[in-house]
Amino acid sequence: MYTQIPLIITIPWVRNSLSRSPLRRGFLLTPLALAIAFIATMTTSAQETSDWPTYLHGPEHSSYNQLATAITPANASSLVQNWSFSDRPPTRTGQPGVGFNASPTVYNGVIYIGSNTGQFYAINESTGGVLWHRLLGYTTGDTCRTGHLGVSSTATVATDPISGTLTVYVGGGNGYLYALNASTGAIIWKHLVLHIGTTEASGYIWSSPLVSNGAVYIGVSSQCDNPLIRGGIKSFDMHTGTPLNVYWTTPSGTIGASVWTSAASDQNFVWITVGNGDSGDSFAIVRLSTALTFQTKWTVPDTFGTDLDWGSSPTLFEATLNQVPTQMVGANEKNGIFYAFNAIQLENGPVWSLQVGVPGQLQTLGSCLAAAVWDSTHQQLFVGSNKTTIQSVDFAGSLRSLDPATGAILWETGLQAGPVMGSPTLDGAGVLAAGTYSLAVPTQNAVYLLDASNGNILTTIPETSPVFAQPVFADTHLLIATSGGILSAFSP
Repeated sequence: MYTQIPLIITIPWVRNSLSRSPLRRGFLLTPLALAIAFIATMTTSAQETSDWPTYLHGPEHSSYNQLATAITPANASSLVQNWSFSDRPPTRTGQPGVGFNASPTVYNGVIYIGSNTGQFYAINESTGGVLWHRLLGYTTGDTCRTGHLGVSSTATVATDPISGTLTVYVGGGNGYLYALNASTGAIIWKHLVLHIGTTEASGYIWSSPLVSNGAVYIGVSSQCDNPLIRGGIKSFDMHTGTPLNVYWTTPSGTIGASVWTSAASDQNFVWITVGNGDSGDSFAIVRLSTALTFQTKWTVPDTFGTDLDWGSSPTLFEATLNQVPTQMVGANEKNGIFYAFNAIQLENGPVWSLQVGVPGQLQTLGSCLAAAVWDSTHQQLFVGSNKTTIQSVDFAGSLRSLDPATGAILWETGLQAGPVMGSPTLDGAGVLAAGTYSLAVPTQNAVYLLDASNGNILTTIPETSPVFAQPVFADTHLLIATSGGILSAFSP
């Protein structure tokens, strides 16, 4: 199934290497202060903001925020740390330790993020102060090497189509999909997606919600291979949480084929990448209708019986094939290959593929789990990897710019701090950000900022724990969340 991503459990620290102000620990506001602070935060005009409202920025998973232009190739090397928030330590027996696997979501000056403790936070983007928090559960089974897990799902912020309420949709550590009031954290509705088990691990929501066409889509996955459960994807009504449809990726009575990545959509179809198993859609990339009926798929050859399944969520992009503009979809596989397809004709196999990394070994080499970045403005595709060789030199990770029609390498840059397992991101000024996830030397990880036009490294932000959460460009900030439980904001 998935590559098990252990969290590095540490005591939160203060990082001052780029700081102009000391750590501001998140503080809990009184109800009156909470209301005043939230109203003040939310009065910013949508036209003046450059939000990051969902996992990988949008339903098509571009990871590209065209409106965020404050951080540029010219000023990237002089960023300063505005504030740093420390995840709250566990308070209950069996509760997991601090850490962030989920990525930040940003909407109108508020950051929403879940932690490995099971807490979910709303944080003031300007100050790092906690506006509200809510416990969304954690696993208790002891048969996975990951140990107990809280919230790994990245939230989506969207307006309820019926009530008009700004709502946060996120998968909890307890197997439920939640709809929360964005201003207060109150539960609007919740619905069980899967059972997490008690002493033995079972299901877990690794997937982040896709919100499209009035529905919320979420993957059904095992927590690990010990044991597997039956995989699939489910959809729920945005307003009520009523179950709408389910697509099982393996027949009744069988197990595996988890959807532990996150679905992409162009509002006409839904694309998923599927985990390992012995039957059904195991090791496949699948196109479904929005009602979750099967359309077509392609299965990676020679993978059954292995753990070399799809590790990244699909990214939709465009290419000109035989002088015809064509919708494409692509994803990294744990065999180290990035595959690109005609998005409608998956059954025809890849239009092109490129070996960007090596078959994954988490503890030493990492795995190719990163989703691609699509720059629709300059028609460039960016792909991260684990261990790779560039011009006869070995690197722990890399970023490459690729021609979307052919996969031809436009530039490639090796990264020494570690493999790129979390997804990179791109802002509107042409700055790429990528974090490294090295377990070999966890205190020597980094977030790299690169010039998207040529791959030159602009600056390196050192991190003392691995970074799996996607670095996010929103408004004037670069937001970085680490597995050590630190969320930091940087700006020029």
